[in-house]
Order: sequence, then structure tokens, then C-alpha cells
Amino acid sequence: MKMVEGTCGHCGKTIRRVSTGPMLVECDCYLYCLLCGEKMTPYTPDLTPRVYRAEGDYDSLGEATKSEATMETLFICLNHEPPLYSARKPVEVVLK
Repeated sequence: MKMVEGTCGHCGKTIRRVSTGPMLVECDCYLYCLLCGEKMTPYTPDLTPRVYRAEGDYDSLGEATKSEATMETLFICLNHEPPLYSARKPVEVVLK
């Protein structure tokens, strides 16, 4: 067994593990808010007709409020006004 390490290409964090050889791990930086550093919550859209607005500003009822959330939104940080919507995905790090 030897110590293997790698650096995340997104956040720059160095990840170290004990392993018999090279391995692939997932950096958890996508889970944390870029503004405050707190852990974000998974985003679940409210799809009721009065709240939901399709991308491209189409609003058949004329009552929905504009949101920064898109189809790619995965996480939300409610510590800010307006909330931070994040579409960041896991980053794979090769440990050698």
C-alpha cells in the first residue's frame, strides 16, 4: 500500500488516499456554495402552473415570476438574496 494523491481541476483541493495503485475519486467541491462556502441543498423545482416558467420567458398564464433556475440547476443555496442556483457537477480526480 502506498499514498496516492491528485488535485481537483476545479477547486484546486489536493486529495490523498492509501491505495495499491492509481484510482479515480470524486471531489465534493460541487456541493458547496461559491459565495459563502456552505453546503447547498438539492434543487427541486416547484412545477405548479402559477410558479413554473419555461425557459425562454414563455409564460402562458402571464403570472409566473422570473427565476434563475434552468433545466440544468442541481443545487440551491438559500443563504443569499436572490438564492444562488448551481449547475455544477461532480469532478473526477485521478489519484496517482
